[in-house]
Amino acid sequence: MFLGDLIKQYRTQNKISQRDFAKLCNLSHTYIAALEKNIDSRTGKPIAPTLDTVKHISKAMNMSVEDVLHLLENNQEFALKNEFKNFNVSYTLIDTEGLDEDDIAELNRFIEFIRNKKKKEINN
Repeated sequence: MFLGDLIKQYRTQNKISQRDFAKLCNLSHTYIAALEKNIDSRTGKPIAPTLDTVKHISKAMNMSVEDVLHLLENNQEFALKNEFKNFNVSYTLIDTEGLDEDDIAELNRFIEFIRNKKKKEINN
């Protein structure tokens, strides 16, 4: 299930319009509609919500972010902001609670190190 499927299922079960759900999430109704269609109108590709979006949606559905993420398909893509922008991640759940920007940067360097190590193993 993709995020848009989960939203639509929740709205249908609770008889909530896209506009009303958008208000609960503090997001635009047009964005909720795009999520449900799973199409980014700018690119024509599947929409990649940010983790902040998932936080807003999970709060509106009275669910934890972790529970929402566990319901999603492994190939649900997310748009990562700021320090994560150089990584092409499809589904990653890393608990960064309590970490500062330097810790996260170090974590990103470690991930890149592991990726490079794997590439070298494949090429040998």
